[in-house]
Amino acid sequence: MADTRLPVQSALKALAVKPTKDAATELFSALGYASRKTVDLDGAPSSFLTFVDRDGELASKREAQVDKWKRVYFLFQLTNDEIPILAQGNRDLLASQQDYRTSIIESFVFLAIELADEEWSRGSLAGITREINRLFPMPTLILFRHGGFASLAVIDRRPNKKDGSRDVIEKRISIVKDINLAAPHRAHVDILCDIALAQVKVRGRGTPTNFRDLYDGWIEALSAQTLNTRFYRELANWFFWSTKIVEFPAAVRARDNETTEKAKKEAFEAQNQIAVIRLLTRLIFVWFIKEKGLVPDALFDQTALKALMNGDPGTQRDSSTYYKAVLQNLFFATLNTEMSEDRKWRTKSATGGLDGQYLIHTVYRFRDAFREPDTALSLFKQVPFLNGGLFECLDREVSARDMERNPELKKRLVKEGKHDVIRIDGFSERPDNPLKVPNKIFFAAKEKVDLNEEYDTKGKTYEADGLIELFSRYKFTVEENTPVEEEVALDPELLGKVFENLLASYNADTRTTARKKSGSFYTPREVVDYMVDEALVAYFERRLAEKPEPARGKPRQQALGMAMPDEFDLTKRAHNPASGTNTNGDLGARLRNLLSFVCAGAKLHH
Repeated sequence: MADTRLPVQSALKALAVKPTKDAATELFSALGYASRKTVDLDGAPSSFLTFVDRDGELASKREAQVDKWKRVYFLFQLTNDEIPILAQGNRDLLASQQDYRTSIIESFVFLAIELADEEWSRGSLAGITREINRLFPMPTLILFRHGGFASLAVIDRRPNKKDGSRDVIEKRISIVKDINLAAPHRAHVDILCDIALAQVKVRGRGTPTNFRDLYDGWIEALSAQTLNTRFYRELANWFFWSTKIVEFPAAVRARDNETTEKAKKEAFEAQNQIAVIRLLTRLIFVWFIKEKGLVPDALFDQTALKALMNGDPGTQRDSSTYYKAVLQNLFFATLNTEMSEDRKWRTKSATGGLDGQYLIHTVYRFRDAFREPDTALSLFKQVPFLNGGLFECLDREVSARDMERNPELKKRLVKEGKHDVIRIDGFSERPDNPLKVPNKIFFAAKEKVDLNEEYDTKGKTYEADGLIELFSRYKFTVEENTPVEEEVALDPELLGKVFENLLASYNADTRTTARKKSGSFYTPREVVDYMVDEALVAYFERRLAEKPEPARGKPRQQALGMAMPDEFDLTKRAHNPASGTNTNGDLGARLRNLLSFVCAGAKLHH
């Protein structure tokens, strides 16, 4: 992939300044795709529409948004003949320039479209992609350019089993969205490199040499499920590694309360795992709101942190300064504190000891960790207040009344002067604070770790990245994916999946299974979609089979949201010639067809 990254980055930056047709061709060439089968059009949308849409269907479709197209380029058609040649790196053997051939169904059409310079939603890009694909007998891969960004859309199509001249347009459109052309995100570059011809692997086999294998490789590489699986696998390595080297106050206290070495180890590990799950959940949530620009990038960038802090968290691997001074202040004194003058540094008494802000978690601690405390404070003050319990510090003082109500609390207490305190998060500057969260669990890269016990293996070497390093390699989106549209990024559903997976790892009854699966413990979205559809089919089958009530206003099918009389008339009974009776036996099939996202189309128009 290293050989592909630099040309891809260069081509993306060129797309910001060069003519779209030239830069788009350069980008696809960097990914290994080229062909001399093309159509010589002048780039005007009207010329393209005249060529592909003689009946004027596309222009009339609202989803196509033709009025916002600035330029359209037919780059080339890639066929089965050319894929083996490209796979072998013999571009000189490509045929001389030829015309686009509509009869070659097993091929790809590469388009580039300049859109109006505005913010484009995933749904809008998917709508254009879907409508254009209805006009071509083969799949079209579309590179959109809009403002200083580019997006790449690929649709999942399958051959129609009954009619070879038609495709079935499947439910999913995958979009690599909003690639910043001036400074491409490393995750976007990685995703594009994943669909480079030299990188595509189909079910463990080598480089594709035909249309079907290449298409399957693209669909797999651009699948959110594939992305999630890889992320969970890497996250599981981080989780099992980090729980072995951190020390949270509750874990230290739990270990001290046990008598045998085995019990000490189990109690310590259990409490550390709970604390790491809590840390991870908080940081993932922060990462999503960072994608909306609500949290400054400087709080996670090693270069900026090196200038901001007295010690470089990237090199001071075993120090806990980053978690204590940056993340805890971000979690407790920022996200859990209203945006006001209350956001301030904790003051100390004249002797430097405790003051009236003891156990007040809405003031900033560890001022001395910063080279420029005022700059750090200004960064924290940009972050919004989130009124929820996720960022509430769990350290608290316990009264005698609390212990009367719950005697078990005594096992978790620590004595701090005259105070009986439960320390869970350890947000404290006290010298006796046992909290240890090394900087390396956030910034290490390719750390060699021993996880054989965790994965029930022997002699195997594992790698783990620091959490910030890991997150930085992925693109996060705040818009949740759907069965019909997927941005190739990690969406907010990730929070629930990660929490479910890691809780399974912590639970003594499920941890072995969860460890072996490394992130595939949750219920996949496809299974949830199927269960919802079947529940709806069962409900409507029962209701529609009932004796019709006297007409009151709209017919039943229109009351169910149908726009036109008799459209998808689910109450109409089919005639059975054998029995001479009307039946409703195909109702379930019609309901499933109604709920399906699959569209039959893309019939030849030329």
